[in-house]
Amino acid sequence: MNQIKTISDIRSIAIYPKRFSVIDDWILAVVRTLETHNVIASVISRDDDVEAQKIMQTSDLVLVLGGDGTFLSAARLAAPLGKPVLGINLGTLGFLAEYERNEWEAALQNLLSGQMTIEPRMMVTCTLNGELQGWALNDIVLNKSALARMIEMQLMIASKPVAHFRADGLILSTPVGSTAYNLSAGGPIIQPATDVLAITPICPHQLNFRPLVVAPKNTIEVCIKESAEDCLITLDGQVGYHVPKGGVIRVEQAPKPLWLVSGQDRRFFEILTQKLGWGHPGIHR
Repeated sequence: MNQIKTISDIRSIAIYPKRFSVIDDWILAVVRTLETHNVIASVISRDDDVEAQKIMQTSDLVLVLGGDGTFLSAARLAAPLGKPVLGINLGTLGFLAEYERNEWEAALQNLLSGQMTIEPRMMVTCTLNGELQGWALNDIVLNKSALARMIEMQLMIASKPVAHFRADGLILSTPVGSTAYNLSAGGPIIQPATDVLAITPICPHQLNFRPLVVAPKNTIEVCIKESAEDCLITLDGQVGYHVPKGGVIRVEQAPKPLWLVSGQDRRFFEILTQKLGWGHPGIHR
């Protein structure tokens, strides 16, 4: 998934702000800047996802003002509509956003002058017992509830049994999500434009099941054994569902990617070093 497209002729923008944050004055500044360039700006309310998607549908682009959590929420709404997303970080880490807060004016200038491109990032869908639960940009995580014992499950890839194991949970991660929970659980770091899925167990109670990287054309199924206690699935760590005993979770590549707006020469490994300290000799001293 390495196709890159140019983006130009932006006439309307949906602004997706951080929830419960006092940034009204700053939003007004962004809106006024866009209006001086004859761009219609619509600020989305975070209280109604249906209304948010209606606004996104009639806009050329979604501008996210917030941290990684805000970006993930916007991505799940924008990707099915095929709308490109540009992030300006207001959070702490801001791994997903293209620009930092103090760069917002330059970001809008580059956007409106046609100096940006859009790149696809793989999304995944999740179904539980045949019913669609939603899309995710980072990961689908199966986890035990607070007081439950380990989960007994069977992993199937392309309808073939791969592993039968017990663990605290399982992470099914996209390349974008590989630097999130997947990384903390010992999974691999994957370049974002790569078309693969990472399967990473959480504290498996055996030594012979380690993280896997598979092609996204393979449908992944996780079958929860009848003996398993309460467990949950979460999408991007934000939307959660209870999984009944004997439940079957199915994860596969979404029919559409997220189109990510990019305007800076920021290499992936430089971001890893700057944001996460990856490979930096100073962390060993």
